Amino acid sequence: MRERELITLLREIFKPSDRLANELRVGIGDDAAVFAPGKSLVATSTDVLTEGVHFNRTWSDAKTIGRKAAIANLADIFAMGMRPNFLLVSATIENFDDGTLLEIAQGIQLEVERVGAQVIGGDLSSGQGLTLSITSFGEGDRSVRRSDAKPGDDLYLTRLPGRSLLGLTQLNKGIRINPESVNFHLIPECDWATFEKAGEIATAMIDISDGVAKDGLEIAQASGVCLEIESELLFEHPDFPPVAKLASELGLEALETILSSGEEHTPLFTASPSDRSLVESFAHRVGGVTGDRAGEILLDGAPLKVEGFDHFS
Repeated sequence: MRERELITLLREIFKPSDRLANELRVGIGDDAAVFAPGKSLVATSTDVLTEGVHFNRTWSDAKTIGRKAAIANLADIFAMGMRPNFLLVSATIENFDDGTLLEIAQGIQLEVERVGAQVIGGDLSSGQGLTLSITSFGEGDRSVRRSDAKPGDDLYLTRLPGRSLLGLTQLNKGIRINPESVNFHLIPECDWATFEKAGEIATAMIDISDGVAKDGLEIAQASGVCLEIESELLFEHPDFPPVAKLASELGLEALETILSSGEEHTPLFTASPSDRSLVESFAHRVGGVTGDRAGEILLDGAPLKVEGFDHFS
């Protein structure tokens, strides 16, 4: 069973409570859940990072692991158009290595400070390997869902994806012909200010954690629309030449790299064409939204082969 199918079944099991129906705004299936206990909206998201799946300790020191874990979690809140405030951190560490724990904490704190958030608690346990779990809470006046893209909207990227896969490819090959992309895979530096700008104007948005193709399909299916990506617009992105050059050097195809690279933690979002001049001041249009072929994602009019990370494939 693939991850998306499992999430659908879990959504059926964890049906909304009648008592809390008026407070829940966004449930299972988006970057974060959103509820309204009072006048403001609160977003919350949980991420689990497991050694051997999300990070490799032969490549990453403990501080780097902490930073990467925090970035992945914070991005989920920003992807809802909201700002993170508080985090809970839990860790399972083999033989309870307190030195490793403190370095992880320092890495988490470094990223949390960048957005003005705060770790307020969590849990610690000994166990096999290293596992981190972070739950974040954010707040805002509106939530941006995956399900609100509309036919006629434009499709945007801020930073062009690709560097994370290019970095991972080098690590797997035991080479470092481009240290910048290797470092990006280990610590995906995020432009949180740009994420916030997107959140203020987007009709639908998702954090690119599994790749443009896979995450874009989530928007298409949640919104009941078709996302159409144009390769010519990708070629015009200022990041395309260096990504394409390095992909070629590593024996990868440029467009496939851009569309399948995960752990990028940059927004893929839709916006009204009436806002095009404003959005294009900080993002790059890569396509649009149509009402035909609902639930599909296309590249130059042809169905896009959806590749990306899946925990259960």
